[in-house]
Amino acid sequence: MRYPLSLPGVTVAITGIGRIQRDKPEADQLVANLTAAVKDMPSLAGRLRIEKDAAALHAADTKYFQEKTNALVQPSGVRAIQDGDRVRVEWNTAFAGRDPIRAYQLMAGSRVLLTIPFRPQLTEAPLSAAVPATEVRGEDIKVVATV
Repeated sequence: MRYPLSLPGVTVAITGIGRIQRDKPEADQLVANLTAAVKDMPSLAGRLRIEKDAAALHAADTKYFQEKTNALVQPSGVRAIQDGDRVRVEWNTAFAGRDPIRAYQLMAGSRVLLTIPFRPQLTEAPLSAAVPATEVRGEDIKVVATV
């Protein structure tokens, strides 16, 4: 939302709303989208960074959401950070295809260490979760979005 509303001449951006919570506005997706859209608008350099990031995910075709047969794009920027006796895992949101994302699975090799329900990434800060370091066993960590 920040990107289109920061373009000169654009005053409206229409988005899909998946979660409406009138009794709890802080959890309402429309409120979150509007808040994100008007807070800290990206500069020209910021917009170019967004375009570059989108191009890295989708090659030269950055109109991912306009494709008729788009597929699930797995999380990016996955990092595992040793923090004492636990490992903190950070990642950027996945992009849903035809079906909504239901959960994220934190994996060490082929083992599922943790499954957490999907939650939207409302800021530029990565999503994160922690697992005991003993569970990782030195294996590569990955985050998989499930539908």
